[in-house]
Amino acid sequence: MGKTIAIIGDGAMPTICAKLLAGKGHTLRLYSAFPDNAARLAETRTNERYLPGVELPGELAITTDPGEALDGADLAIAAMPTQF
Repeated sequence: MGKTIAIIGDGAMPTICAKLLAGKGHTLRLYSAFPDNAARLAETRTNERYLPGVELPGELAITTDPGEALDGADLAIAAMPTQF
């Protein structure tokens, strides 16, 4: 049975996570803190800034509302850059 998965972030790693999880029966939600980028991702279904030419899965919902992304999630993947 598929899980509801929230992917936090909108860069290269979150895009790759979405691609790897797509088509496996999961409900996927990607959270972006940047409304302009979220709108562009939703409209073009590509992440041209970080992974040009890689198409985002059709079942991936994109939101700027963290509550919406995490609501009922079985798993949350935090995939944003950090400094060591």
